[in-house]
Amino acid sequence: MNLYSADVLAVLPHRPPMLRVDGVLAIEPGRRGVARNVISIGEPLATSAPDWSGVWLIEAIAQAGRLTASLGTDAAGRAGYLASIENFHIVRPAGPGDALTLEVEVAAGRRGFVCVRGQVKAGDDLVAEGEVVLSMPRDESAR
Repeated sequence: MNLYSADVLAVLPHRPPMLRVDGVLAIEPGRRGVARNVISIGEPLATSAPDWSGVWLIEAIAQAGRLTASLGTDAAGRAGYLASIENFHIVRPAGPGDALTLEVEVAAGRRGFVCVRGQVKAGDDLVAEGEVVLSMPRDESAR
């Protein structure tokens, strides 16, 4: 299954410049997904300090994980939150012109929380990898 920008916008509450997923190349809802993000010269990631690159990469993994975990459930389109970052390693900064591939796997889920393992690659080069825990409340009153 492929998802394009309009489909991504229907599931994620993020909007530019915070949207870090341009499209989904492959997805097994609730299990694993492969998304993409192309960094253009005018994006905040491209114009921010190199240290910020890691923040944007973590956010990209979180958004790809949110898509994968929530697609086809009642959580699609509702707010979700980044609860924690675990064992995340930035191998190299990402920058303008990088076409990033976001590979995510839903590792576990429990009581409104989902653990997602992910890798960010530029071509065959590993850019970052690690785990994020996402809070995905079952209904809006859980916020």
